[in-house]
Amino acid sequence: MIKVVEPNLIPDHIKARLPILGFTAMRKKLCKSTCPYYAGRADKQPRCMLEHCYREDDAPEVFHPVLMEMFPYVKKMEATKDGPDPVEMYNRLLVMFFYELKEKALKKSSCYGCPYTVKDRPCVMCMKKIMAA
Repeated sequence: MIKVVEPNLIPDHIKARLPILGFTAMRKKLCKSTCPYYAGRADKQPRCMLEHCYREDDAPEVFHPVLMEMFPYVKKMEATKDGPDPVEMYNRLLVMFFYELKEKALKKSSCYGCPYTVKDRPCVMCMKKIMAA
């Protein structure tokens, strides 16, 4: 289980675009009482932070891309005594979207799509181009 952003800290305009939980699914899976990814209600309908329920078919925990819009929102927040810590919220978002951000960085690299790339390292030809620049 990943520590996630608290549901009451998700802005309403973002929460309204999260996936809707069906009433029967919510009762069957006990989302509201036991699931850490329950995002609360928006427009009188229960919402989930995940794209697909992790309880179905042992699916991986993939968070809905709409939650990535919280990065600029959290950066603008200021720390207060009673409110949440923006640094902690930002770190939780980084943990939640670690693989998505890593994939985005790989796509920006000059070696993305090269057939000779091995795992996360560039191939010899791409390495020469990188070193020459």
